[in-house]
Amino acid sequence: MKSWIPLLLLLAVAAFWFDTMRAREAALRRVGALCRDMGLQLLDETVHFVSIWPCRGRDGWLRLCRRYRFEFSVHAVDRHQGDVVIEGHRVVSIRLEHPEGPVLIGRDSMQ
Repeated sequence: MKSWIPLLLLLAVAAFWFDTMRAREAALRRVGALCRDMGLQLLDETVHFVSIWPCRGRDGWLRLCRRYRFEFSVHAVDRHQGDVVIEGHRVVSIRLEHPEGPVLIGRDSMQ
């Protein structure tokens, strides 16, 4: 039985990594589309991980919520930050620190 423990641990780590990559890709797709729609430039074409916490989905099931940060530009010479919150693999909110004032899309689940 002890020989199964390392294998199960490895499988759990691999499943967590795969789940995290899927959540990151969902965040990147949504943020990229939002920036295009708003006429903004997503800088570095990436999002980076900030935090993770347990949360309950709309269906009541326990999920992992993740926050990613990204940078965008309005005039191609400035840098502004934004955050995106993912619940499972679903984007629940995006916050842009736009120079004309903060923009919040979705519910405010930023902690």
